[in-house]
Amino acid sequence: MLRAMPRTLHWMTLEGARVVERRARRDFWETVGYVEDAPYLRRDAPGFWESLLGTPPKLALAPPFDAEGRDVLRVFDDTAAMLDGDDAPPQVVRRARGRVACLSPREPGDDVVLRDLWLRHARVIDAIHFALEVPGAPPVAIAFAQSPLVIGKPAEAWLSQCLEGPGIPTLPSRAGLPSEGSGPSITIREGDEIEVLGLTWDPERCDRRFDVAGRTASYREVQSRIELVLGDAPGLRMVIRAV
Repeated sequence: MLRAMPRTLHWMTLEGARVVERRARRDFWETVGYVEDAPYLRRDAPGFWESLLGTPPKLALAPPFDAEGRDVLRVFDDTAAMLDGDDAPPQVVRRARGRVACLSPREPGDDVVLRDLWLRHARVIDAIHFALEVPGAPPVAIAFAQSPLVIGKPAEAWLSQCLEGPGIPTLPSRAGLPSEGSGPSITIREGDEIEVLGLTWDPERCDRRFDVAGRTASYREVQSRIELVLGDAPGLRMVIRAV
């Protein structure tokens, strides 16, 4: 019997000259990878004394959106082919547009499928795999092993808001996050209309990366088995854009 889909807490921290990404789920946490160059990694210009002493530029995280929700870093590729039904070949980049739905079985609180908070030197994402209701086709699972980039109009939020709630894993003591802080945040809920840019997967062949095999989502008032996953891969980060 399938268990309810667990929530995953992703977080990025600046350590030296790179970003370290980690994630926690239920009772374990792990390092996902390292980023040394990315559009969202900003190197601040050194001041006079820093230049004189040869001090390396200071790093900061730059959200991919502005106050109006525009894609300021141009991370969403509008030229990618649209997903056409559920018969797309595996391992190809596709974009899809539809309405957020929850995967079954589910737990209370799963109507919020993603919270994304950006601080100057850290980023926190509380998320759960979900489904996308696309026109004229069964729902597609949206799943990610690393934190997706999210584009949308932000609201100010506190770090504690992303770390407290039903099913959110407890951070390890060595997480490297500040005790508190606020910054621009985006929340995606069940019923929201979004666009997703990702890589196609067969749900029966991606269990080691995504826990979606055998799960269902509502389609035409019945539970429909997931037949296609739009996900990510090492070196290919998913992008989600609120509509």
